[in-house]
Amino acid sequence: MVHGDGSSRGDIFQRMLQHPRYLFRPWIPIVKAVEGEVFARQRLIHPVLDVACGDGIFAWATYRGPLDVGVDLDPLGLAEARRLGAYRHLAVADARAMPFRSGSFPTVTSVCAVEHMDGLPLVLRELSRVLGPGGRLFLTVPSDQFGDLLLGSRIWRALGCPHRAVAYGARKNVRSHHVNILTAEAWRKALKAESLEVVVAAYLLSPAVMTVWSLFTSSLFKLAFLPFRLVRERNWPGVQLLLRLLLSAVAPILDRVTGTDPATGGYLFLVAEKGRS
Repeated sequence: MVHGDGSSRGDIFQRMLQHPRYLFRPWIPIVKAVEGEVFARQRLIHPVLDVACGDGIFAWATYRGPLDVGVDLDPLGLAEARRLGAYRHLAVADARAMPFRSGSFPTVTSVCAVEHMDGLPLVLRELSRVLGPGGRLFLTVPSDQFGDLLLGSRIWRALGCPHRAVAYGARKNVRSHHVNILTAEAWRKALKAESLEVVVAAYLLSPAVMTVWSLFTSSLFKLAFLPFRLVRERNWPGVQLLLRLLLSAVAPILDRVTGTDPATGGYLFLVAEKGRS
């Protein structure tokens, strides 16, 4: 079995800041730390396949040891995942056509990736194919509430401009290449069509977390942060240490705010089980 070490969101956020790629893009670990805390609580049975694993920083910061197999389309990302030792085996592969026998894995995970993939039925069919009978698929995806919970959208609604709020959220989804934004019920139906029964559907990224994330992705913050971004390639230890000290103030904020909400959240955490028949 694979487990995390029971770390809080703040702990995982701090670990993620140890990697320069996230240190100089601190808005990413704000979201990833919430996801990491949830994944670290799960019982993942070996061998585990992580689909669209990217650079491996998430797995490296979340779990006690390496996952079994990671696949991604980006060879450069996989090179970093290999350097970090986040996976025992890595392969360049399309999620719609993976080089594994049917039923090879009792556990398949995918963290905030399926929403970007064209051909959703093909993706879900392939995830189901490689999953063994009784196996479990663990997914995080942006929810259909993502655009509405952005701070900019909420400000427009407070100003009495609901159409501008909707347009603001829609633009953010387009910029983020969110091509699969479904309701929880629609995800249930899409997964059930591929013999995957949803057993958990929980909202992540509460309005409070979405506010923190929105502030860190705002033009104002990115402008103030620009001096650090300009020197990130110089690899100056003093600058990195200063930045980690400054950003460490975010960790207790993440631990204090509610990360999940029964009915509201910018992301969905889905667990689906494959039928044994």
